[in-house]
Amino acid sequence: MKKSLAILVILILIIGRAVWIEKNSPDQWSIAWKNYQDTESEMKFAKEVVAVFRGEKLKRVPMSVQEMNRIVYKWVDDRGESHMSYQKPVGVKNVQEIRLGDLNYQVEESLTDEEKRRVLGTEQ
Repeated sequence: MKKSLAILVILILIIGRAVWIEKNSPDQWSIAWKNYQDTESEMKFAKEVVAVFRGEKLKRVPMSVQEMNRIVYKWVDDRGESHMSYQKPVGVKNVQEIRLGDLNYQVEESLTDEEKRRVLGTEQ
């Protein structure tokens, strides 16, 4: 009986925390779920769930697994002009295959409300 009560109390605390998080940080659970759907990584999903419980803010994954595996073909024509396409060109030599997931890119973050006020000079 005591074990059942302890488990019930723990479960209520977990659910209460989850509801509180959704109320105070909307969309964090849906961001974690959408990131999981895009990355298909259970380990990343588990880490993000723990991060949400800790109160950390999640960000959307910039590319899905399907996008990361897409190949872009890059080549230079006889006039020295560079071309890129998702379709492999026919009859062209020295075509470079680039997997989008291998590209080094950075995603710029949006300013927080406080940073926007500071930049706009509307601090209160």
